[in-house]
Amino acid sequence: MSEMLQRIDELLKQRDMKRSHLAYALELSSSYFTDWEKGKGTPRLNIAMKIADYFHVSLDWLAYGRGVKDIGKVQNISQSDEAFLKKLHSLPPELQSQVKTYMDGMFDALHAIEDSEKRLSS
Repeated sequence: MSEMLQRIDELLKQRDMKRSHLAYALELSSSYFTDWEKGKGTPRLNIAMKIADYFHVSLDWLAYGRGVKDIGKVQNISQSDEAFLKKLHSLPPELQSQVKTYMDGMFDALHAIEDSEKRLSS
């Protein structure tokens, strides 16, 4: 297995994700990583860039294991927030999207309530 694929697997493991979830999220064939593992090709630069962007790592780290691993990593995140994010990232992308839509709806409702309370108190 290539070192780059090992690093991808490390990132997937950290997020309790499967290769199939990543392939789906990046609109790749379901056999993309398996073919790569079997030596039936290597990723093109545009795919490597998408993978690096998806995981917020530098392309240099992904390809060579040097440079910045965590780009834009949130500092001082609480354990409960980190646990929530791990659970979220373990979901397939389509379910992650549903969670986001649900949360957006909850925030919209919260803002509507706050606006209503402001008008009543004025």
